[in-house]
Amino acid sequence: MHAAVAVILVALAIQTSGKTEPVEALELEMVRLVNVERQARGLPVLEFISPLAAAARKHSEIMLASGNFSHEAGGSTMEARTRKVLTNVCWFGENITKHFTIQYAVGDLMGSPGHRGNLLDTDFTGIGIGIAKGEDGFLYITQDFIGFCKKKPMRDKPR
Repeated sequence: MHAAVAVILVALAIQTSGKTEPVEALELEMVRLVNVERQARGLPVLEFISPLAAAARKHSEIMLASGNFSHEAGGSTMEARTRKVLTNVCWFGENITKHFTIQYAVGDLMGSPGHRGNLLDTDFTGIGIGIAKGEDGFLYITQDFIGFCKKKPMRDKPR
Protein backbone atom coordinates (compact mmCIF):
# COMPACT_ATOMS: atom_id res chain seq x y z
CA MET A 1 0.00 0.00 0.00
CA HIS A 2 2.87 2.39 0.67
CA ALA A 3 3.98 2.16 -2.97
CA ALA A 4 0.48 3.08 -4.15
CA VAL A 5 0.43 6.14 -1.88
CA ALA A 6 3.87 7.15 -3.17
CA VAL A 7 2.68 6.87 -6.77
CA ILE A 8 -0.34 9.07 -6.04
CA LEU A 9 1.76 11.68 -4.25
CA VAL A 10 4.30 11.77 -7.10
CA ALA A 11 1.50 12.12 -9.65
CA LEU A 12 -0.12 14.95 -7.69
CA ALA A 13 3.19 16.76 -7.25
CA ILE A 14 3.86 16.56 -10.98
CA GLN A 15 0.37 17.75 -11.93
CA THR A 16 0.63 20.80 -9.70
CA SER A 17 4.22 21.68 -10.56
CA GLY A 18 3.62 22.27 -14.27
CA LYS A 19 7.03 20.72 -15.03
CA THR A 20 7.84 17.92 -17.45
CA GLU A 21 7.37 14.55 -15.85
CA PRO A 22 10.56 12.61 -15.11
CA VAL A 23 10.61 9.16 -16.69
CA GLU A 24 10.52 7.47 -13.27
CA ALA A 25 7.15 9.08 -12.53
CA LEU A 26 5.85 8.02 -15.96
CA GLU A 27 7.04 4.47 -15.30
CA LEU A 28 5.21 4.30 -11.96
CA GLU A 29 2.07 5.77 -13.49
CA MET A 30 2.17 3.16 -16.23
CA VAL A 31 2.48 0.41 -13.60
CA ARG A 32 -0.63 1.88 -11.98
CA LEU A 33 -2.51 1.90 -15.29
CA VAL A 34 -1.54 -1.71 -16.00
CA ASN A 35 -2.77 -2.73 -12.55
CA VAL A 36 -6.05 -0.86 -13.10
CA GLU A 37 -6.59 -2.99 -16.21
CA ARG A 38 -5.80 -6.16 -14.27
CA GLN A 39 -8.03 -5.25 -11.30
CA ALA A 40 -10.92 -4.42 -13.63
CA ARG A 41 -10.80 -8.07 -14.73
CA GLY A 42 -10.46 -9.49 -11.21
CA LEU A 43 -6.75 -10.26 -11.61
CA PRO A 44 -4.10 -9.68 -8.95
CA VAL A 45 -1.93 -6.59 -9.28
CA LEU A 46 1.67 -6.88 -10.42
CA GLU A 47 4.40 -5.99 -7.94
CA PHE A 48 6.70 -3.21 -9.10
CA ILE A 49 10.27 -4.53 -9.09
CA SER A 50 12.86 -1.76 -9.13
CA PRO A 51 15.85 -3.72 -10.55
CA LEU A 52 13.62 -5.00 -13.35
CA ALA A 53 12.52 -1.43 -14.11
CA ALA A 54 16.16 -0.30 -14.24
CA ALA A 55 16.96 -3.08 -16.75
CA ALA A 56 13.87 -2.15 -18.80
CA ARG A 57 14.86 1.54 -18.76
CA LYS A 58 18.35 0.65 -20.00
CA HIS A 59 16.77 -1.35 -22.85
CA SER A 60 14.56 1.63 -23.78
CA GLU A 61 17.61 3.91 -23.73
CA ILE A 62 19.46 1.52 -26.05
CA MET A 63 16.49 1.42 -28.45
CA LEU A 64 16.34 5.22 -28.48
CA ALA A 65 20.09 5.73 -28.94
CA SER A 66 20.55 3.02 -31.58
CA GLY A 67 17.31 3.55 -33.49
CA ASN A 68 16.82 -0.22 -33.21
CA PHE A 69 13.27 -0.74 -31.97
CA SER A 70 13.55 -4.41 -31.06
CA HIS A 71 13.27 -6.85 -28.18
CA GLU A 72 16.95 -7.62 -28.70
CA ALA A 73 18.31 -4.09 -29.20
CA GLY A 74 21.81 -4.03 -27.74
CA GLY A 75 22.26 -7.75 -28.38
CA SER A 76 20.56 -9.33 -25.36
CA THR A 77 17.18 -10.88 -24.73
CA MET A 78 14.75 -9.89 -22.02
CA GLU A 79 15.47 -13.17 -20.25
CA ALA A 80 19.24 -12.52 -20.26
CA ARG A 81 18.76 -8.92 -19.04
CA THR A 82 16.46 -10.11 -16.27
CA ARG A 83 18.75 -12.90 -15.11
CA LYS A 84 21.49 -10.29 -14.55
CA VAL A 85 19.37 -8.51 -11.94
CA LEU A 86 17.03 -11.18 -10.52
CA THR A 87 17.19 -14.83 -9.53
CA ASN A 88 14.52 -17.51 -9.24
CA VAL A 89 12.57 -16.24 -12.26
CA CYS A 90 10.77 -18.86 -14.38
CA TRP A 91 8.36 -16.81 -16.54
CA PHE A 92 9.32 -13.93 -18.79
CA GLY A 93 7.36 -11.57 -21.00
CA GLU A 94 8.03 -8.26 -22.66
CA ASN A 95 6.10 -5.55 -24.45
CA ILE A 96 7.82 -2.71 -26.27
CA THR A 97 6.06 0.29 -27.72
CA LYS A 98 6.68 3.87 -28.81
CA HIS A 99 4.08 6.58 -28.16
CA PHE A 100 3.71 10.19 -27.05
CA THR A 101 1.75 9.32 -23.88
CA ILE A 102 1.62 6.36 -21.54
CA GLN A 103 -2.19 6.46 -21.57
CA TYR A 104 -2.27 5.97 -25.33
CA ALA A 105 0.43 3.31 -25.08
CA VAL A 106 -1.56 1.25 -22.55
CA GLY A 107 -4.71 1.53 -24.69
CA ASP A 108 -2.80 0.47 -27.79
CA LEU A 109 -1.18 -2.49 -26.01
CA MET A 110 -4.54 -3.61 -24.63
CA GLY A 111 -5.87 -3.61 -28.22
CA SER A 112 -3.19 -6.06 -29.40
CA PRO A 113 -3.88 -9.73 -28.50
CA GLY A 114 -0.23 -10.64 -27.84
CA HIS A 115 0.56 -7.55 -25.78
CA ARG A 116 -2.75 -7.81 -23.93
CA GLY A 117 -1.86 -11.44 -23.14
CA ASN A 118 1.29 -10.31 -21.36
CA LEU A 119 -0.54 -7.54 -19.49
CA LEU A 120 -3.20 -9.93 -18.19
CA ASP A 121 -1.20 -13.17 -17.78
CA THR A 122 -1.74 -14.62 -14.31
CA ASP A 123 1.66 -16.39 -14.36
CA PHE A 124 3.26 -12.97 -14.09
CA THR A 125 3.54 -11.51 -10.60
CA GLY A 126 6.08 -8.73 -11.13
CA ILE A 127 6.60 -5.85 -13.51
CA GLY A 128 9.33 -3.39 -14.39
CA ILE A 129 8.69 -0.58 -16.82
CA GLY A 130 11.46 1.47 -18.36
CA ILE A 131 10.98 4.62 -20.42
CA ALA A 132 13.40 6.71 -22.45
CA LYS A 133 12.17 10.03 -23.84
CA GLY A 134 13.36 11.14 -27.26
CA GLU A 135 13.97 14.75 -28.23
CA ASP A 136 10.98 14.38 -30.57
CA GLY A 137 8.75 13.69 -27.55
CA PHE A 138 8.28 9.99 -28.27
CA LEU A 139 8.44 7.67 -25.28
CA TYR A 140 10.32 4.44 -25.90
CA ILE A 141 8.66 2.03 -23.49
CA THR A 142 9.76 -1.41 -22.32
CA GLN A 143 7.40 -3.39 -20.10
CA ASP A 144 9.04 -6.45 -18.56
CA PHE A 145 6.91 -9.06 -16.83
CA ILE A 146 8.19 -11.88 -14.64
CA GLY A 147 6.90 -14.77 -12.61
CA PHE A 148 9.04 -16.17 -9.84
CA CYS A 149 9.57 -19.93 -9.68
CA LYS A 150 7.26 -21.65 -7.29
CA LYS A 151 8.88 -23.40 -4.37
CA LYS A 152 8.64 -27.15 -4.21
CA PRO A 153 6.60 -28.46 -1.29
CA MET A 154 8.63 -29.54 1.71
CA ARG A 155 8.72 -33.28 2.33
CA ASP A 156 9.07 -34.86 5.69
CA LYS A 157 12.52 -36.30 6.24
CA PRO A 158 12.63 -40.08 6.48
CA ARG A 159 12.98 -41.30 10.03
